[in-house]
Amino acid sequence: MKNADRYVSIVLLGIAGLWTYLTYQIKANSLPGAPGPRFFPLVIIAVLALLALALFIGSFKKGAASKPVAAKKQDTKMADIVASQAASAAPREGVCEEFEEPKPVPMKMLYSFIAIFLYAVLTGLIGFYVATVPFVFVIIKLIMNTKSWPKSIIATVVITGAVYLIFTVFFKLSLPSGSLWY
Repeated sequence: MKNADRYVSIVLLGIAGLWTYLTYQIKANSLPGAPGPRFFPLVIIAVLALLALALFIGSFKKGAASKPVAAKKQDTKMADIVASQAASAAPREGVCEEFEEPKPVPMKMLYSFIAIFLYAVLTGLIGFYVATVPFVFVIIKLIMNTKSWPKSIIATVVITGAVYLIFTVFFKLSLPSGSLWY
């Protein structure tokens, strides 16, 4: 598992490096004294790089699981009971007791990645608000496992309306309207 942490941290550092390069391709047009369009991506990149470095360094440290623990006298009694029960149990065919089967990726996580990917694609095609409605509904209904249809629909309308009010009315920002409409 420690090697996997090393590999993941190296990949994350590579992604941070690539993202940094792409961020510096953004034109730095901004008002004097304003942070500019590069600021927030660079903050996120810095956090990603720091977490990747912490994971990389942590992969070289010995974990608490590798340290032997001294057993107490009462623990040895319980251990003897468990060991005797295990020895008397009949071995199951085709089961290797040394290795555990890998756990499958939870389906909700897979659905989340698919929903986010489709949301990103649809936002460019049909616009932010039109893509937000089905995305929020899918997140609420399928991933959060909400049973009530009316509550899911109401929550979708409220969340999308709140995003509209905050960004379009209050901040006066124009969000992507989609390339299919032009």
